[in-house]
Amino acid sequence: MESGLSGGRHRAEIRTNYQNKPRVTDFENGNVYTIAPDAYTDNGTPIARQMASRALQMGGKKFSLSTLQILFESDVGLVNGQGSDPQAMLQVSKDGGATWGNELWRPIGKLGERMSRAVWYRFGSAYSFVFCVRITDPVKVVMLSEATDE
Repeated sequence: MESGLSGGRHRAEIRTNYQNKPRVTDFENGNVYTIAPDAYTDNGTPIARQMASRALQMGGKKFSLSTLQILFESDVGLVNGQGSDPQAMLQVSKDGGATWGNELWRPIGKLGERMSRAVWYRFGSAYSFVFCVRITDPVKVVMLSEATDE
């Protein structure tokens, strides 16, 4: 089954409202699914959520970046299984997104944890930084704020 995790075609094909609920058909098997804001899987398959930033630049000058911090809505972890310790994966590009560095993982907040911050350090220097954050755990994902420190 192709899914958002593999980067393949999404299963949804036709969207309609039925009984005041948004529904989609599955292009491959004809199943009908209800779209729900509190559903974090596609019929049991985790949904990858990904966000890439604009290029962070300093007027064509090389600069150092020591810290990136993202505040996520916390206390979103599941009781057990995948999502019990939800993680955010960060990759950094120093060439406008043509190539990406290693995956850097940080927790975003287990069940019961409040105000979790995902913090990454020591990015070195470059003329430009682009950040890509990816989360595949089946949990609610809300980025509340981000901050960088040069």
